[in-house]
Order: sequence, then C-alpha cells, then structure tokens
Amino acid sequence: GPMGVLPHPRYWPSIVASSFVSCLESKRAKKVASVVLGALFVLFLADEMFAPLKYKLIKPTAFADFLGWVQAHPKKGLGAFVVVYGMTVVLLLPGTPLTIGSGYVYKAAYGWTVGVAIGSVFSTLGSLLGSVTCFLLGRYLMRDRVRVWVS
Repeated sequence: GPMGVLPHPRYWPSIVASSFVSCLESKRAKKVASVVLGALFVLFLADEMFAPLKYKLIKPTAFADFLGWVQAHPKKGLGAFVVVYGMTVVLLLPGTPLTIGSGYVYKAAYGWTVGVAIGSVFSTLGSLLGSVTCFLLGRYLMRDRVRVWVS
C-alpha cells in the first residue's frame, strides 16, 4: 500500500515470516547466532565438567524438578513443557524422562485416559517444535557449514 499505511492484519504473519527468513539468511545474523550458540555450548560443557554440584546451572534433578512444577501448575505447565521438550530435542538430550513424566504428571491431574492423552499430545508437540527448530537451524543458520561437512 501507500507509504505510512499498515497492511491488513491478516498479512502480518506472512510479513513477519518473510522478514525473519531474510534476517536468518544474512551473513551477519548467521555469525551472531553461531557465536551465541557456540558460547552457550562452551558454557554448559564447562559447567558440566568443572562446576561443583551445588553451583551447576543444570542440576541432575532438573527433569524431576521441572515435572514437579508442571504437576503443581498443570495449565501453565503445558506451554512450558512443549518449550522444554523442544529444547531437549535441539540439545540432543534424552526426551524419554519427559515423555514418561508427562504421562505420569497429567494422569495424576486429569486421570488415566485424559491425562495420558494430554501427555502424549504435548510430548508430540514438543518433539515437533524441536524438530522444526532443528530444521530451521540447519536450513538457514548452518547451511554453509553443513555443505562443507557433506562435501
């Protein structure tokens, strides 16, 4: 449309998506994302190897603590569960404790049939979120590096 006129709101998602994709394809964004992800990886690796147990960023009981929080807050926990499950997929952490834990937590909150169904659906959604995130990372942020590895 003319300058200064906002497009109709129904077009906003496609405009945001195309802006996001063009941002991901820029070399500067790739470099910044690579540095940030690399720094996080080094931080977590150093934390795991050298930090005393009481100062660790991710405690050995993190999954159990998270599932306890989800059990105490079942509605808020659904969104948080999907995001955390997606992060476990991206970070190559085991998802089995979360999958089994979600069935147990939601069984306690909603009963066998509904609880296990909710746990299954939201485990699948979390896995889907993680898979899509991995695809986007590989497609846009790590494309050049993957081409070098493949050749």
